[in-house]
Amino acid sequence: MARGVPTGAVRISRTMVGNETIGVVYNFVHDGRVLNYQSGFLYESDSRLKPGLVSHVLAIEDSIARGESGYDFLAGGGGHKSHLANREQAMTWIAVGKDSPERHIEAKLRSAKRMLRTIATNVPKKTAALYSVLGGLVPGRSV
Repeated sequence: MARGVPTGAVRISRTMVGNETIGVVYNFVHDGRVLNYQSGFLYESDSRLKPGLVSHVLAIEDSIARGESGYDFLAGGGGHKSHLANREQAMTWIAVGKDSPERHIEAKLRSAKRMLRTIATNVPKKTAALYSVLGGLVPGRSV
């Protein structure tokens, strides 16, 4: 951070309401793109207040004003991402390490998880609802 902030490679944005900080967004900037890395928000009991959403909107507006080409939320899920993003692209994950039985098991589990996610995403809602009503797969009954 000590080297990145002065050079513009690291950007820390603080969102304030009056004298109170409600959000801090820690981003990297590379090749004209802002890469969201970490953030912290002051949440209230009133769920209508959205310090994270407000903080990201302000950071996005700032990046547009600077002429940057994109604001990338990177990996992970988050409600604000689907509200603010206008596209997404697949990320490639690479695990580097010693070959071991544990690595093979992990790879098989990751593959199964991807397959299940693909199936869940592509199953029509009516079929999924019927599946749910039937309590899952029932022997002798096709869904």
